Amino acid sequence: MSTAWLGPIQQISYTTDDLDGLIGFWETQVGVAPWYVYRGLTMYMDYEGRPIVLPFDVALSVHGGILIELLQVSGQGPSPFHDGLNRPIVGLQRLAAITTAIETDANRALLQGMERFASGRDITGQRYMYFRPPAAPGVILELLESVPSFDQFLSRLEARSRAYAAATPTPKSTAAVRPRPVSPRFDAGGHAAGLRRSGSLSHGSRSDASTRPG
Repeated sequence: MSTAWLGPIQQISYTTDDLDGLIGFWETQVGVAPWYVYRGLTMYMDYEGRPIVLPFDVALSVHGGILIELLQVSGQGPSPFHDGLNRPIVGLQRLAAITTAIETDANRALLQGMERFASGRDITGQRYMYFRPPAAPGVILELLESVPSFDQFLSRLEARSRAYAAATPTPKSTAAVRPRPVSPRFDAGGHAAGLRRSGSLSHGSRSDASTRPG
């Protein structure tokens, strides 16, 4: 019987101290858009055996079928989003897989020597769990529970991403490369790809309103 507990990576999460700057990098230098931007959210989770509450902003987009999450926390540590000196972590922070059997996969992870150090449930009921691999420190592996609202949100993101790509002209040569049009940024709040927390999406190639993050 397979002992694998982590499915295909379906979400990559970065933490930052400058959310708008990081969105700009992904838009202009990588070409990933559009973005859903959620501001003024609150995250509730258990961390190291105790409850924590963190305000945060998050931006979400889809690229190549992978959900990209950019997250900026504004609360104090300790938390999964702060380093040992309680400074916000900047850089790649989490790799996540989506599962329809989160308890089974979590138990398999523990049997494989993983440490579950954080978990929570968002306002839609979606559960998530963070694991640390002792043999490979530096990155968090996450299990995200598949729930209808999350799956529907991903479908909407993918549809917007396809529509944006189809409407964006491809330069014919590098001699006169024109800048990509500013992608829409949708500002929202609540649940979007794991608004496992609560709160609002905004600007340019984004959209600010009220739906989710992961």
